Amino acid sequence: MDYTGNSYRKPIALNEEANSQNQGFKPADVLGEIRSVRATEPEGAGLAREVRTDREAESLVAWADARGVLIERQSPPKEDELTGGEHLVEINEDSGLVFKTTKPGKFGYAADREMIRPRNRKEMPRITVGLADATPYEYLSRLDWQNEHFGDEIRVLGLARSPSGISILTSQPFYLGTRTDQQGINQWFNSKGWLEVLGKDGAFYHPGIDLLILDALPRNVLTLNDGRTMPFDVVIVHPNRELKSSLRL
Repeated sequence: MDYTGNSYRKPIALNEEANSQNQGFKPADVLGEIRSVRATEPEGAGLAREVRTDREAESLVAWADARGVLIERQSPPKEDELTGGEHLVEINEDSGLVFKTTKPGKFGYAADREMIRPRNRKEMPRITVGLADATPYEYLSRLDWQNEHFGDEIRVLGLARSPSGISILTSQPFYLGTRTDQQGINQWFNSKGWLEVLGKDGAFYHPGIDLLILDALPRNVLTLNDGRTMPFDVVIVHPNRELKSSLRL
């Protein structure tokens, strides 16, 4: 989603009274607390992504309920022109914040291997790396890395539960700027120690911190009015052995 200052909306329909006093939680703190609710990480090893998602979501709901930041909704919020692939978005001009809601039952994107089956039967299927539905831990880890490495200030406000599933509610600063072209994006990431992944636009790997970024494309990277470059919806993951092998990292 490109926040260029051209569109403003009313604040997101959260629990306004509670939200006025809730400045949100750092993603790293949320991760630490939900792991103390139930240690799902060790038991999640080798489990299917869908199973890990369900188990992690249970821990996240328990955390939100205990913290008093679990909001019940009779129906999911409606999508509009600001809705992207991952989030429903509201911009609050007065506070200078962007409020995001992950789509119900989804937790943004992560990276995983996928099988590409060509339409031409004479061509062999191939394995590549693409975007996949993230688990709650993967999404929260991504937000934490976004704050740490790009100077963002994302906060977790709580959860919304509707018949369609759980959504994570977050806020982050509203950035005024223009889309950065791909050449500028590549140069900026290179200057920060990120190496371009060959054959995959918008993908970068940093060997020093062992993180992989996908989707660092013009729609997700702004050049701010003060001249800074700000990635804001890029997908950040800690690549496992299979991902590294597929990308030849």
